[in-house]
Amino acid sequence: MKREFPALYAAVSIWIATPLLGFWTVFYAQRAVTQTANEVYPTGMAAFGVTAALSAICFSMVPVCDNPPTPQYAGEKFLHSSLLLVQTLLVLYVRDAASAYPWVQAHSSVAAIIK
Repeated sequence: MKREFPALYAAVSIWIATPLLGFWTVFYAQRAVTQTANEVYPTGMAAFGVTAALSAICFSMVPVCDNPPTPQYAGEKFLHSSLLLVQTLLVLYVRDAASAYPWVQAHSSVAAIIK
């Protein structure tokens, strides 16, 4: 590997990957807050699938890599983000289920707090 490639990868990560990650995080959070769980579920499951696959790729790299802590750290981060996405979907489902109760709908202040 040429000496220039790690510097190129670092620059690409900083100037391209970070803004893309920030944009999609804001997009997902906005959809999660404004839409119902049924509408957010496909996006959340797609994001979960991608992060779980990236975690699996990183963990499978560990035994053959010269510097095992780096891909192992990345795999742990991807796995953690997968679990956070699942928790987000669970919270959205609980929010929609709690707001569907007649008692909650009768009390507008409670409904506003839940939403």
